[in-house]
Amino acid sequence: MSWRRALILSLFVSCSNAAAPPAEQRPAPRESAQVSHPAEQAPLTGEPIQPLSDESGVLGCAAVPIGSRTKRPIVIALHGAAGDPRGMCLAGRWLFGTWPFVLCPQGERLGDRTFYWGDPKKMRAAIDRIVLLAEAKYPGRIDPESIVWLSHSQAGILGAQTLAVPGIQIRRAVFFEGLPEDAASLRTALERAGTERALFITQHPGGLRRYEAAAAAVRPKVAARAVFPGPYGPFTGRELREDPSRTSVAPRGRRELGSGGTAIVRVGCSLACHNPRGGAMDD
Repeated sequence: MSWRRALILSLFVSCSNAAAPPAEQRPAPRESAQVSHPAEQAPLTGEPIQPLSDESGVLGCAAVPIGSRTKRPIVIALHGAAGDPRGMCLAGRWLFGTWPFVLCPQGERLGDRTFYWGDPKKMRAAIDRIVLLAEAKYPGRIDPESIVWLSHSQAGILGAQTLAVPGIQIRRAVFFEGLPEDAASLRTALERAGTERALFITQHPGGLRRYEAAAAAVRPKVAARAVFPGPYGPFTGRELREDPSRTSVAPRGRRELGSGGTAIVRVGCSLACHNPRGGAMDD
């Protein structure tokens, strides 16, 4: 072996030994991360739309994620004037799919089967009461940290006044065909309610400019945008009234409203709560 080769070999060996610390100084191998899975319960059973009441009377109803075993997000679905909780629960289920609970408070009576919201403070109280009642009726199945506001018409018009009242934090808000006139008060109310993202939906092309202006007014503290999904939607479809199991319409596209148990917007005017397990929205 030539002296050049011997020198190169000795340098290689010495560098290798220097690079590798003694066994007692080497860090212990990392243990594989433990993946925690949410505690599962027996599958939820019963009717898909269930009444919610306490000693004071009927508070509304809930569209229940039948077959679910883990905690689910909450959609608070607020009917408009001359609306009703059951119809709003059907609309909420159609919009958001079968992943979340859809809780539908009942307003003040207008007719035999119709209701309205006359007092924003009463609306806010109705929201908090129905969430607490659902937590008691479905223990361990409600995720109070993932609440989505869904308002239609009059409920959205009163939204700023309602959200300004202290109550349960609402991180995501969807206003369908109904916004307060004063965008500044809406911005203040959303910030006070802890809302991080908001979506304003109109089915009228002529109203889109006002909705876009409202979205711009509440930014940047609230990530908001306005959409026009087309001249059709969840509150007028015959298939919704006839088939409560229907959960979506053909999407025209898909845009994210949030993640981690919040909402995903399908611009075909269909919304679906994000399934943290991935894959299908339904169990």
